[in-house]
Amino acid sequence: MIDEFNSQVRIAADRAKKRIVMIESLGRKSAEFAQYEYGFLYDNSRHLQTIGYNVEERLCDSSYYDLLASESRLASFVAISQDQLPQESWF
Repeated sequence: MIDEFNSQVRIAADRAKKRIVMIESLGRKSAEFAQYEYGFLYDNSRHLQTIGYNVEERLCDSSYYDLLASESRLASFVAISQDQLPQESWF
């Protein structure tokens, strides 16, 4: 019975180590995603972010986010905290 218990503990420890490695990997990937570049979407004259970017035409969209609850506003908050956009973009 003790041998079976020890065997199960070893299996659990091995699974825990694998899970920790996976969690650390996900943490590194999350940190990489957090380094998104926001500046190219920001219009200095309007102090707003564009809705998007057309890769084929290499142009920012002509519409802008200006609603407080929009996902771009939340992205602006993150970009400001990372010193990638000026605080004026929030107001």
